[in-house]
Amino acid sequence: MSDSNAQNPTAYIPRSIDYAVFSVGRNGCRLRDSLHVTVPVHTLGLGPQDTFACLNQPVYMHASGGDAYQWFEVQGGNFSSAAGSLSCTDCTDPVALPRNTTTYAVIYSNNIHQSNPANDNYETGCPDTLFTIVNIHPLPPVHSSNRDTTIAYGKSLQLFATGASNFTWTPVGSLNDPNSPAPIASPRETTNYIVSGMDSNGCVARDTVMVVVDYRDNLLIPSGFTPNGDGRNDVFKVINASFQRLMEFRVFNRWGQEIFTTTDISNGWDGKWKGIDQPLGNYQYLIRVAYPDGNVETYKGDINLIR
Repeated sequence: MSDSNAQNPTAYIPRSIDYAVFSVGRNGCRLRDSLHVTVPVHTLGLGPQDTFACLNQPVYMHASGGDAYQWFEVQGGNFSSAAGSLSCTDCTDPVALPRNTTTYAVIYSNNIHQSNPANDNYETGCPDTLFTIVNIHPLPPVHSSNRDTTIAYGKSLQLFATGASNFTWTPVGSLNDPNSPAPIASPRETTNYIVSGMDSNGCVARDTVMVVVDYRDNLLIPSGFTPNGDGRNDVFKVINASFQRLMEFRVFNRWGQEIFTTTDISNGWDGKWKGIDQPLGNYQYLIRVAYPDGNVETYKGDINLIR
């Protein structure tokens, strides 16, 4: 105390303590009174401390040791509302989602129980404040240089990505190397490829490219053939078939007689019927082809037999 004999001394109070005061009344009787001063012992915690996060990555905050909490953003020593970047501002575990590096402050307060038989209640005790910084790393500029494109069924396409140090492509089933920045894609169906790129800070960004698979590869059916045994154009068949399935291939003469039939797309008519060379002229054909997507195309026309 500044003066233990003064009526109004100043006291430095480092801890909770009891004080007693004595005086002598006019009648010479000694009087006594006392008071208890409570100094809250704060065992405060705040985490994480000065952490790093990627843009759009939530940071799970936690405060402990108080009975009530109030969170703020701090800039230039000024406190402002944190409602824009915290999920709550008066809880113990807010989730932070700042757009930029941000300093947060949490003000703790403790409820001190007043032992008063006439008025047993609580009042707010001494506040305290802790600070933490959430440093925000920008996302890497991940970019797929391929535009959305269309390829024929059975074909392949090389994909390209830039802007990061490590890449992962999905789905992986139709890629030769899903961890390459430039994998070869061989989709059997229309696929939306997603590339995730990670930088040295562990931040991840994504881009996409749509590869549409065209099942309608146009078939080439000749208008004539020359079955003369010279090894060139000796057989009438579908020339550029690759992935299609032949459901029906029939050839008719001028009288409507069926003189050839097959379901083997690699097979064709050699210009004979029952082992006999057929005469020059036009013949009618009917070809039905199924595609991997379930559709069926029908081709009808004339084929000119030339010798």
